[in-house]
Amino acid sequence: MARALEGIRVVDLSHVLAAPTTTMYLADLGAEVIHVEPPQGDDSREYGPFAGSPDKNRSGYFISLNRNKKGMVLDLKQEEGKEILRQLIAVSDIVVENYRPTTMRKLGFGWDELRKINPRIIYCSISGFGQDTLPGYAERPSYDMVAQAYSGIMSITGPEEGPPCRVGSSVGDIIAGMQAVVGILAAVVYREKTGRGQHLDMSMIDGLFATLENAVARYTINGEIPGPLGGIHPSITPFQGYRTADSWIIAAAGTEGQGLGLVRHLVFFLESLGGLGQAAAVFDHLAHAIDRLQQVPRPGTPGRCRGQRQPPGLFEHALDRGRERQLPRGAPQRAQPTHRRQHGTGARARRPTMRARPPPGSSRPAPADPAATA
Repeated sequence: MARALEGIRVVDLSHVLAAPTTTMYLADLGAEVIHVEPPQGDDSREYGPFAGSPDKNRSGYFISLNRNKKGMVLDLKQEEGKEILRQLIAVSDIVVENYRPTTMRKLGFGWDELRKINPRIIYCSISGFGQDTLPGYAERPSYDMVAQAYSGIMSITGPEEGPPCRVGSSVGDIIAGMQAVVGILAAVVYREKTGRGQHLDMSMIDGLFATLENAVARYTINGEIPGPLGGIHPSITPFQGYRTADSWIIAAAGTEGQGLGLVRHLVFFLESLGGLGQAAAVFDHLAHAIDRLQQVPRPGTPGRCRGQRQPPGLFEHALDRGRERQLPRGAPQRAQPTHRRQHGTGARARRPTMRARPPPGSSRPAPADPAATA
């Protein structure tokens, strides 16, 4: 089956992660991607793990980002290498690079030079701070850690009152790379309409800032400076992880109706195990979390101040119902058969465990939902 970008040629002047992510997706979409490396090779060839002995051709990191690409080596510090690149750009559609903004201009391959070589060229530059930024910042180098720090995402990541915490993967590079794909595809459509190329100026910090969502809204509307909350959502509960005897479970209810359903299933399931008395801590935590949220004004409630409680809703009533139905502490860990039949389950009670669902198309059935057992 034909892929969307077949017939599109990309000159890939990328290295390490941000721009290689962009060109990787373009190649996946069918574009012919020609990865141009300097004589010493892409820096990421030095990154492990390695497939076998450490070798520049065996870097799993490099291989994972450069699938479906062709490769060539050019020394752009030599005139011969520059001339070959000019000829390649003249017959290509897209150029992607992630050097410092001044580097490409010094080599003679800035936007002004490229559009003279090929007026239809789409030129995508990815850098830490962007080229149209504060004076003196465009030339600054930026790895993912730097972008995460400047964007503010580290200030809301990690445990409450903890130190600045990096997100577990290099999201600054990856998000910028994915946003660049969106920009390039839009530029392709624009070129179809006008016959002209464009220069895309992508910034890792801009990309990360765009992911801060409610943190920006909370500061803009309430003047609140967000901080890290661990796995807790700042305005929705339950929406976090809970430790069990042997693992963790994640509970996420985005609406009051979902929260009510969660509590009903929790009460039903624990009753089937005869361990509802041990759920006191869970109910108390949910009630405390809801109480905290009730202190925050909600939209459409003019004059409501911090400290004024919201009227109790279905979720709160469900929590009260759960507390009322708790079994006495020390009750047997398995419910009596008559108790299970009364609530619609005669199946053998099982200790809750975390199980992964099978991938789509798998013949192995998904684990049964204990709350749905009849």
